[in-house]
Amino acid sequence: MSEQQRVTFNDRLLDLRFLIACLFTIFGVMVTITGLRATPEDIEKAAGVNISLWTGIGLLLLAGSFWLWVLLSPPQPATSSADLEEAAEHEDPWPSE
Repeated sequence: MSEQQRVTFNDRLLDLRFLIACLFTIFGVMVTITGLRATPEDIEKAAGVNISLWTGIGLLLLAGSFWLWVLLSPPQPATSSADLEEAAEHEDPWPSE
């Protein structure tokens, strides 16, 4: 992999999927802990379902899917404006069908 094609840490850090995965992980841990500390009265208020625990687990599963997406499909390396102009010159403005 050449120096220009390598994905840097900043490219990964600024990827929107990475930020969403971080937020879902943080919120999932917080809600799961709240669900684990729920009293029987809290569970009874929610029709006998520990809704905080189930919601926290769901958030953690969603966060896990975002983490897999980030790891399996890394962001594209940043390109310069010169590279974008060169690619636009070689692009066919009227593609054939």
